[in-house]
Amino acid sequence: RYESFPHFLIEYDGILLVLGGGLHWALNATETFASVVQPVVSNPKYQQCACLGKVRLVWTAMNVQSTVLDEDRPHQSRENAIIFNEEMREAFMSIGLIPGEDVVILDWWNLTADAQYSDGLHYLSDVNLAKAAQILYLAEHWPFTKPQSNGNVTNESNLVSCSDAAA
Repeated sequence: RYESFPHFLIEYDGILLVLGGGLHWALNATETFASVVQPVVSNPKYQQCACLGKVRLVWTAMNVQSTVLDEDRPHQSRENAIIFNEEMREAFMSIGLIPGEDVVILDWWNLTADAQYSDGLHYLSDVNLAKAAQILYLAEHWPFTKPQSNGNVTNESNLVSCSDAAA
C-alpha cells in the first residue's frame, strides 16, 4: 500500500501543523476555510502525510474580544465568534476531518474571556504563554502513529483514498 510513497516521507517523523484565522475574513467561516484550510488539506504532500499518519492538524478557534470593541467591530463580537467557531467545526466535518481525531480544535474561549487585553483584542504575555504551552503539550503527547480515522484524505470537494494520494 505504501510502496509508491517517497521513501523520505515514510521515514519522516511528522509535523504538527497549526492553522488559525478569521479576523481577516470578517469571521466568515466559509471564506476562512476556503482561504486557510482548504489549500493545505488539498495539497498532495499533506494528503500523503495524512495517509501515513505523519501530520497532526490543529485549528486555533476564534478568541474572545473585549466588549469595548463591539461598537467599532460588531462582526468580531463574542456572539459572532461563537457562531464562527461552530461553523468552522462543521466545515472540518463536512470534508471528513473529525474534530478530536483528524483535527484538534483548540478553543481558548475560557482562557481569553476574562483575560487582560493590551488593546481589546491582543492579550498580555500570560495568555500567550498558556497558549504556547498547550501547543507544545500537543506536540509532545499526540503521537504520529495512525492514518486519519476515515482512511481518506480530502481533496477540494471530495475524499481521495490513500492509494490515490500516493500517486
